[in-house]
Amino acid sequence: MTLTTRSIALAAVLALTFAGCSTTSHDLGPNRTAAGSAGGGITASGVPTGNWYCRFVANNFNNVFTITSTLMITAEGTGHINTSYDAAFKGGYRFGVGKFAGRQRIFWTTTSHYTKVAKVGNELYCYRDARIRARLTAGNPPGYSLRDYQSLGGVLTGSAFEAIHGKGTDAGLDIFSIQGRNLVLENSTDGKRWLFKSGARP
Repeated sequence: MTLTTRSIALAAVLALTFAGCSTTSHDLGPNRTAAGSAGGGITASGVPTGNWYCRFVANNFNNVFTITSTLMITAEGTGHINTSYDAAFKGGYRFGVGKFAGRQRIFWTTTSHYTKVAKVGNELYCYRDARIRARLTAGNPPGYSLRDYQSLGGVLTGSAFEAIHGKGTDAGLDIFSIQGRNLVLENSTDGKRWLFKSGARP
């Protein structure tokens, strides 16, 4: 599963899952992302190197869901993307069902590796080994699987889970267009274009 292309769509569904509330806009302009200095340099094949940062915030009536992704491309033409997910209820609201029933907040992070990054025109093609899916690197509460977190402890099941995360084999490719010092994820499965600002996460 490519968390940049599949799980960002999770925020929209989570807002409905939590309490039937709508999400905030998908606008990821400068007001919703962290500006930073230009990252890295350029490889011999023209691939920019450095760090880029993207944040999505769904601020609903009784919950806030935040997805933060940091993309890194190395001088060797490889890279990785780390993504954190923070699902928190406001006030006295809590998860009502599933493995996280009674909890006010869950948090988890994942990492995905790119085995090759190539520049084609004004786009970066970031290739993953399709056999290797995103790896869970941390979670709170601890002791749960990646699927446990992604399904909110079993709240999202069956077709709802597959609608967000996909099923079957993964294409293993993320495509970013270059816009100045920034990158824009173009092949998001939710139909949105996600802005990754130049610079490391603040």
